[in-house]
Amino acid sequence: MKCVVITPIGPGHEVLAKECQATVERAWAADPGNFTELEHLRVDDTRGLLGRSEARNRAVLRALETGADWIFFLDADDGLLPGAFRSVSPFLGHYEAVWGSIIEMSPGQTAFDVRVPQVLTLGSFTEVLLHDPYHTLQMGHFVRASVAAQHPFHTGMNTGEDFDYYLRLWENHHCAKVQEAFFVNRRGAHSSGPRSADGSQWRAAVEGLLTEARAKAGVSAESPAGRVVVNAKTLEYRGWIGSQAIAPQNVPYEALSAVFPFHGEWTVDCYESAPFTLVSENDDPAVKSIFWTGTFEPEVMDVWLRLAREAAEIVDVGSFGGLYGLAAAAQPRRTRVSFVHSLLANRLRVQRNLESNTFEHAPVMVSSLSLLEVGRGFSNRAGLLVGVDMQGAGKTGLPEMEAILAVAAPDLLIHGLSTEGWESWQGLFSLYNFRFYRICRGRRGLEMSHRFAIDPGAQTRDFLVTCKSPDEVRKILGMNVEEL
Repeated sequence: MKCVVITPIGPGHEVLAKECQATVERAWAADPGNFTELEHLRVDDTRGLLGRSEARNRAVLRALETGADWIFFLDADDGLLPGAFRSVSPFLGHYEAVWGSIIEMSPGQTAFDVRVPQVLTLGSFTEVLLHDPYHTLQMGHFVRASVAAQHPFHTGMNTGEDFDYYLRLWENHHCAKVQEAFFVNRRGAHSSGPRSADGSQWRAAVEGLLTEARAKAGVSAESPAGRVVVNAKTLEYRGWIGSQAIAPQNVPYEALSAVFPFHGEWTVDCYESAPFTLVSENDDPAVKSIFWTGTFEPEVMDVWLRLAREAAEIVDVGSFGGLYGLAAAAQPRRTRVSFVHSLLANRLRVQRNLESNTFEHAPVMVSSLSLLEVGRGFSNRAGLLVGVDMQGAGKTGLPEMEAILAVAAPDLLIHGLSTEGWESWQGLFSLYNFRFYRICRGRRGLEMSHRFAIDPGAQTRDFLVTCKSPDEVRKILGMNVEEL
């Protein structure tokens, strides 16, 4: 079985082409796999007169004439990996074209890395259509020579011709992307001839192709069927992240969520409460963090849940999806939990989360009322715990909080404090002799502070505000309290 490696040599790639050829020779010497014959077919286009498409098309025809069974497209600025022929061999009997993981080498480096993130595997045309092209396929791939000949590259395109070709292959043939790696992409060494283009031009061209192909195929990432497909690839990548034993703080969950969205229900089992469910629309930072890193604000939640075990009534104010209130409701204790939101969208979000759960112990209520109106129904003002998301409540909750403090002395867990707007809150709390305990991040503990404020650039934006003494706080929370 013969494999022909095709390499167009564009302007400025003469030296790179020699290095590329050496990688092909090393790969063949290392292990030819199921192949019995190899030819490295190099097409000279150093003057840039042909362009990549025409150079590849001519090489495909020549490969067929020499009896090629399989072709590997390898650009001159890239290199074949030593195990390429061995790694692809198990797949040759099942597919007509096979791509591998995207491996990159940055300028000036001698080592290469797996592109992070990327869609790990692909098995259908729909999966290709529904994902960002930058994270799916690259030119280096094995394809049956007869199939490549049926789908010549578009010679009228200066950029995007690669994806135009991919889409035709995936639509009409049995293709796959596997986790094995076949080649390394050396970044920053692209051709600069008259038919060249930059990354933004490539993306514009490819997005146009994908938009047209999605419309033709009738697929959308926002449809129920599309979300099932996208979720499956997202979960696959999440599993891979977990297998790499990457520390949660090193997982860029916001960036990952942009590439790999997740829509649906997700079980939260990372806190000292019974598991509960959150509905993900890929827009809640808390859900995204829990999904990708396995946790969200663990030190703050630890304080909250310890207080919740002692509380007679609990109110969650302004929390985007009600995470803190839901965690409290999942405690094995019959404590009423109320959610107060002024925004209809957030009330509906919390309501969906509540409908996805069954809390046997805690009666729960989502309220469109103000904190003050909910407070009028407090049955035990001595055991009140209030959580306040400052981004969701902010200054609008200040008058209501003042009315509450006039009749009750709650424990308040305030998170998401910004560097602005804290002075009026501090004045109110100080008036009623509250103490401020800054919650430490990265370790269990509190720091008693004289100010309800944060310094610019500070990592800790979360406070326990209470009338309790340091000794009482130590006893309830079981953690150290440092006096600043």
